[in-house]
Amino acid sequence: DGLASGDAIDMTVDELEVGLTGIAAPVTAGGTVIAALGLSGPTSRLADTPETTERMAADVVAQASAISARLGRPRTEGAA
Repeated sequence: DGLASGDAIDMTVDELEVGLTGIAAPVTAGGTVIAALGLSGPTSRLADTPETTERMAADVVAQASAISARLGRPRTEGAA
């Protein structure tokens, strides 16, 4: 597992606040970006090594992709 070359992510490391890292990936529906899924936390935990950063980013991308896939499926039950 890991990031594919076409994965869209955005990341900030100590940009908004020293010691804070953020990773985000788009959530799409019908090919349109409708939201973003993000993860933020201490830089010491999210960006301490390139391997940690890539693993966290890959997890965010995977979950954003899973949400996007669910949004693209026809609804089979429920009122909402």
